[in-house]
Amino acid sequence: MVLPPLLAAPLVAAAALAGRALAPPPPGSVAPRVRVEHFVVERAVQDPEGRRRTEAVAVVALRRLRLDGVAIRERDVQFREAGARLLLDEVTGEGAPRLVWRELRTSPTAGRTWMVERGADGSTLFTQGWGRRAAVHGRLEGGAEALFPLELLEHLRREPHPRATATTLDPLTESVVALSVACFPVDLRASAELARVPSSAARALARPLGPACCALTAAATLGRTVLGLALDGRRTLELRCADGSLAGRYVFEGERLVAFQWQEGPRWARRIDERRYLELAAKWRSTYDPIGDLRRAVGEGRVRRR
Repeated sequence: MVLPPLLAAPLVAAAALAGRALAPPPPGSVAPRVRVEHFVVERAVQDPEGRRRTEAVAVVALRRLRLDGVAIRERDVQFREAGARLLLDEVTGEGAPRLVWRELRTSPTAGRTWMVERGADGSTLFTQGWGRRAAVHGRLEGGAEALFPLELLEHLRREPHPRATATTLDPLTESVVALSVACFPVDLRASAELARVPSSAARALARPLGPACCALTAAATLGRTVLGLALDGRRTLELRCADGSLAGRYVFEGERLVAFQWQEGPRWARRIDERRYLELAAKWRSTYDPIGDLRRAVGEGRVRRR
């Protein structure tokens, strides 16, 4: 099987982490199962005249490959601002499960990589991080029940009634995090919590996405958007940290991810097609000039020549 160009390059790197090559399967073997989803992250903004508009701030690709008992997952986030990019790769299944988090920044003095590998005992997590400083090795305890972030998302897709708690890894804080999980078949809390939803996201959620689905209703009152979630296969799953802060809000139609938030506020991600994703990604990459940034940093004395 020949993988699509969009999928091949990122997943080849992830497959290398698992010690496997993405070669065509031998005759009679099971072909790899591939899933790619594209999203645009938008925010609702208001101009000085009080008019609301929607502004795209990032694009997201979620990629998953299952091959010979190994699951490879990737989240690729590209921001509009100066080509900044966040990559999360996970490999689980046979062998040692591994996670790699990469922050690709525009500044030549920034950027960070964090890698986690589960030990043979299944509970110890060995870490290695590097960026502006030399590589730092460490270990995380209490990770026996911890799922990788995208691994947890896969569990949430398949479980209509997930457990009330979950444990995962947070690459931003480099720690094991306990989360509460809440499922809302009907979501009418929206006035306070889902305020300032971008109009394009509200329209996408209001559109029937399957023949057996009732539409998500959207009504604007006092400049706020109220979303009501239909019962037919649609649900909102919320992940919250111990302090009550939002760690993720995901809207599913069956196992299909329709929209999501990573934090409270006016930013929502909604599904888009591959063509629109490629257009935005190419447009934002064209404005990124890393060589020019490096030259300016040297000229300003922020980076020394060697």
